[in-house]
This record gives sequence, C-alpha cells and structure tokens, in this order.
Amino acid sequence: MELLHYFTAVSVLCAASSLTEFHFVNELKNWTEAQMYCREQYTDLVTLSSMENVTTLVNMVDLDTMVYDKIQHLAWIGLVNDPNGWRWSMSDPNVFKNTGDTEFRNWKVGEPNYQNSEYCVRIYDDGLWNNISCESYEKSVCAEVNGQEVTFVLITSFMTWTAAQTYCRQHHTDLAMARDMSENDRIKQVMPPGQYAWIGLYRSPWGWVDGSNFLFNYWKSGEPNNDYEKCVIANFDDSGSWENCPCDWKFPFFCKSDKQENIQVPVSKHVVKLRLEKHSSLDLNDVAALKDLLTQFEQKLKDDKVEGDIRLSWREQSDGTIFVKDG
Repeated sequence: MELLHYFTAVSVLCAASSLTEFHFVNELKNWTEAQMYCREQYTDLVTLSSMENVTTLVNMVDLDTMVYDKIQHLAWIGLVNDPNGWRWSMSDPNVFKNTGDTEFRNWKVGEPNYQNSEYCVRIYDDGLWNNISCESYEKSVCAEVNGQEVTFVLITSFMTWTAAQTYCRQHHTDLAMARDMSENDRIKQVMPPGQYAWIGLYRSPWGWVDGSNFLFNYWKSGEPNNDYEKCVIANFDDSGSWENCPCDWKFPFFCKSDKQENIQVPVSKHVVKLRLEKHSSLDLNDVAALKDLLTQFEQKLKDDKVEGDIRLSWREQSDGTIFVKDG
C-alpha cells in the first residue's frame, strides 16, 4: 500500500517599486528654508522630468488660496544654479576608481567666479585654473587613457570648449582631467610658457537638487535670465512654466517623497501530489521531519532555476490528516 499527500506550491514574484509623491506646502519660505522643510518632512524639493509632472503640480494648486509675498501664484521647485556643480568631461568609472578622484581642484586665488556665464575651465602654465565662458577660443589639453595609464597632449588649435571636447573624444580619449596634484603637474609640463588651455572641468548651470540629470525643462519664454537669480519657481499664471529668481524671496513650494515598496504578485499556484512507498522510513507524525522534507523540495526547485519566491505547504484533508492511503 502506498501513501499519498498533496502539497501546494505557490510561486510569488517580488518586485521593488519606487513611488514618488508630490506635496504642495502653502507656506512662505525662501528657497533654502523650503529645501530644509522638504528634507525634514519628506525627501527633498520636487524634481520634474516630464510635462505630466508639471500638469500634476498645476492640478494640485488652488490659485484663490495660494499664499504670496511679492508676486502671486509662484512656487519653488528643486531646480537650482549650483555653484559647486563642477564635473569632469571624462566620466568613465574605470578612470575615477578611488574616493576623491573627481574632487581635486587647483583654482587660482579668487576663482572660480560666476560672472558672465563662466561655466568652463582652463589651465595656465603655472598649473592654476580659472573659469571662463565656454565660447572663448583657447588651446586645449587632451588625455590619452590606457587602463590606469594617462598621457597628455597639447592641441595648439584655438577652439571653444565644446569643440575641444569633440576633438579630444575623436582623436584621443577626452579632454584632460587631473585626479591629484601629480597629474595636474604633468598637464602643466605640456603647457607653453605664458599660455592657457582648456581642460575637461565644466559646470552645468542648472541641476536638480537630488542629482537627477537635467534632461527636461519648461522655461518660460526669455528665461532663465540674470546670473544672480539662481533658484527656480513654477509660475501658475503661465501653466506652471519656470522662471529663475533670487533665492531669498519667499514663496510656497513643492516637496517630493520617494518610497520603495515591495510588491508581491502571485504568478502561479500548483497542487503537487507526493507518493511515498509503504516501506518509507519517514515518520508521518514527525512535524519537524515533514517541514524538513518541504525545505528539501524548495531547494530542489531553486536548483532547477524555477523563478520567483517558491513557498511550499502541506495541504490538510477535510478530517485534519495529511496523508491518505492509495488503494
């Protein structure tokens, strides 16, 4: 005589879902105060990546109740002209392996300054740097990277920073980078006396406070303007379009909260019949032994690359027993 039992196998797919919620705070604060509030109560000031996001903000505000100080119907968002947002044109993580590799700077005294949209960097023959307009025409230094070995090449043609970047990427690896003073000295060695040349450090004028790439924009016509206006509001008299303005003005603002949620979605459920030979040494009344048997089956399914979170359980009969006799 043989003993039969049925157990249920449930495969569950576990997925992590990122949920972002927007929150309108109808209180007057300057940009710094607004960000501090958002970081304390939620995650940060809001980041917008699509017109759908803008429409969501528009639908959240009631213009009749929106508080204001100097100008009505404006609210802070998380876009800012960050003076510390310098980065290297070359971004290969294999080049910048060590902590601090991207953080080395060798500014001339009084630099960087933020006059006249000076977003690109050149090096002088003494190895010191200054920032100037990217539209200036300068010589440039390219980097030739081979693993961790780097050589530097002076390009004597005068080009804008963007043209120099394109040239270096086509003929070498990229514009030069300096990960430490030793590397900066090696760039200095290729410099002609009394001359400047582009290196690969630059600053994107606008960036989201959470570090998201600035790929979508909704600037109002004529904006941004005035270099001293480094923070951004949404104008709800103009469909939520963006304007830059002084950061010490006071407006209501939008926060965001980012949450990670684990979602379990049942994808399949099976009843599996287990047959035991009548001479089996398994003690059918030993709970621990039956639990161990399920564990072995679960591991076998995982070894066979069955996807999902496999969960097995014994299925009791109507009379409370687990096994029934077959025949």
